[in-house]
Amino acid sequence: MFPIGQAILAASLPLLGLALVGPFSRLRPPAAALLALGTVGAALGLGLLLPSDLWQLPGLVGLQGEVLLLLAWGLYGGLASLAGGLRLPGPPLVGAFLAGTCMGELGAAAALAGAARDRAGAARLALAAMGGAMIGRVGDPAVLVLAGRVDSRFWTLVPLGLGMALVAAPRRAHLREHAAGSLPVTAVTALVALVAAFAPALAGPALGGGVLALAGLALASRAGGGPVDREALGRVLGPSLWTLGSVVLALVATAAGLPLVAAEGLAQVMDQVGPVLMPLGVAVAALLSALLDGPAAGLLLAAFVDRAAFFRGDALALVAMLGAAVGGLGPLVVVGGLRAGLPRWLAQVALAIGWAWVVTA
Repeated sequence: MFPIGQAILAASLPLLGLALVGPFSRLRPPAAALLALGTVGAALGLGLLLPSDLWQLPGLVGLQGEVLLLLAWGLYGGLASLAGGLRLPGPPLVGAFLAGTCMGELGAAAALAGAARDRAGAARLALAAMGGAMIGRVGDPAVLVLAGRVDSRFWTLVPLGLGMALVAAPRRAHLREHAAGSLPVTAVTALVALVAAFAPALAGPALGGGVLALAGLALASRAGGGPVDREALGRVLGPSLWTLGSVVLALVATAAGLPLVAAEGLAQVMDQVGPVLMPLGVAVAALLSALLDGPAAGLLLAAFVDRAAFFRGDALALVAMLGAAVGGLGPLVVVGGLRAGLPRWLAQVALAIGWAWVVTA
C-alpha cells in the first residue's frame, strides 16, 4: 500500500470508531479520549507524525484558530449549564431557541433537560435549541468554524434556524417545571452572543472571556455548597473531553490528507452531479455531522472547503455549514432523547436540504 493510502486508512478507522460510540452518552467522552490517544500513538509509530508535530499540528494544517475556538466552545456550554443556566421567561419554544443562541446547543440542551417532562420533551427542547444555535456564532460548532468563510451570506441561517425551531415545536405540556435560571449567566451569555454577532472578528476573545466569566460564576455558585455534584461536573467535563478527542482525530485525518482526497474527488464528479450538487452537499455534510458530531465534522469540512480552491465563491462553505449545523446529534444524545427526537431531526435535515436549493439557486 502506498504511504498516502496508509495515512488515510490510519486516520479514517478512528473516525469510524468515533461514529460508533457517538450515540452512547456515557461512552462518548472516555471513548473519544482513548481513540485520540491511540490514533496519535499509531501515527507516531507509523512515522506519519513526528513528536515535534503534536503541538504544531493545528498550525501545520491551517486550522489553529478553529481548534482554539472549538476547545473554548466545548467548555462554554457546559459551564453555562453548571453555573445555573439562563433565565428565559416565555413560551418553551422561544426560551429554548434563545438558550441555544446564547449558550450553545449542548449547554442549552443540558440545562433544559431537567425541566422536561420526559425524553420526548427533552428531545424537542434540544432540537429547538439547535435551531437557535444556528443563528448564534457561538452556538453551533460548525457555524463557529465555517461562518467566517461565508460572511456575505450568513443571514441565510436565520430563516433555517427559525424553521428548525418550529419543526421541534416544544410546548408547555412537555415541561415538568420552569427552570429558574441565573440572571448573571443570562447577562454573560447574551453579551458574548451579541459581540460575536455584531463583531465576528471578536468571536474568539468573546468566547474566551465568556468561559472565564462562567467559570467564576460556577465556582461562586458552589462556594460553601458542600460536595461537588458529579452529574453537574459531568455536564462540563463530558462535552469538553468529547470535543478535545474528536478535534484531535479530525486534525490527524486532515494531516493525513483526507479532506484533500475528498476535494479531488469532488473536482472529478462536479460535471456529473450538476444541479443537485448543493442539496446533495447538505445531505452529505449532515450525515458526516450526524456520525462524527459537530466539532469533528466542522473541522474536517473547514479543511475540505479550504482545499477545494477550484470552487469559486462561498457557496461550498455555505452548503457545508448548513449541513453540518443541522446534522449534529450531540444535543439529543446528551439529553437521552436520540430515539424520540430522530423523526423531527430528519424533518429538520429535509428542511435544510430544501433551503440549500433555494439559497444557492
